[in-house]
Amino acid sequence: MVVKYRISSMVLAALLTVSFITACGSTPSTSAPEQTTAPLTAEITETQTETELTDNLPPDLDFGGTEIKIVHRSDGDLRDKEIFSESETGDVVETAIFRRNQKIEDRLNIKIKTIPVTATVHSGAEVNTAVKKAVTAGSDEYDIAVNQMSQMAPLAVEGMYLNLLNMPYLDFDQPWWVKDFITNLTIDNKCYLMAGDITIMMIGSTYLMFYNKNLYENMFRDNMYDLVNEGKWTLDSMYERVSGAYLDLNGNSKADEEDQFGYCTTSIRFIDALLVGSDVRITEKDENGQPY
Repeated sequence: MVVKYRISSMVLAALLTVSFITACGSTPSTSAPEQTTAPLTAEITETQTETELTDNLPPDLDFGGTEIKIVHRSDGDLRDKEIFSESETGDVVETAIFRRNQKIEDRLNIKIKTIPVTATVHSGAEVNTAVKKAVTAGSDEYDIAVNQMSQMAPLAVEGMYLNLLNMPYLDFDQPWWVKDFITNLTIDNKCYLMAGDITIMMIGSTYLMFYNKNLYENMFRDNMYDLVNEGKWTLDSMYERVSGAYLDLNGNSKADEEDQFGYCTTSIRFIDALLVGSDVRITEKDENGQPY
């Protein structure tokens, strides 16, 4: 996300993403792979390959030592690591980010300055306040803002950001951008938000569901893997099994932490994952690309 007063700094975002991929040894191809569906099996086989990814930026770009200021939410955890690492700590991700930033600074002749704003884990209101204050005042305090996308959207409506589709050097056909984001967030040929491999929280905050295999096999006759592969793992089948799995283990006739439950979650936000995972859409686009 770019704050309103500067355009050229978006080249940094493009380089940050491609450098992060190569530094971490990720393995996307240079073209979008064909989507295939493979059967779910109990055995997981892991193979590793390396693919050299290159960007299409001019090799002689030189910004004359310009300082690029990035404001981002900070909670002392992964959200800080997305943008900045002080050194090669030995941690794979932190070391990769440190090397990535060094490489970009040398290549573009810039200096990356990160500006953390303390924020709660599931909020970015504090970053929004800082960005809105800077843009309204016409200040050059920030060049790029990194925040939770749902928090950033209201400021896009208020005209706080530049249209990313008009940014020089940004190529959303590159494999490190999430094309679904760009497609769904583009209206009237304008897009103010972006996401891609630079956003490690897309992986760090992935929703997962695990099941207790031994418990399941003791209670139900079917096989979970067959259920999934045959397309029968639905919310209805989940509810049926979850409802039948409760046992009052301590015999006190109360549902408490000592009992057996069919389903538990750490946050109501996991309902969002069930919604999206069920392919339920809140909006669609008409033939003219307008949302309804």
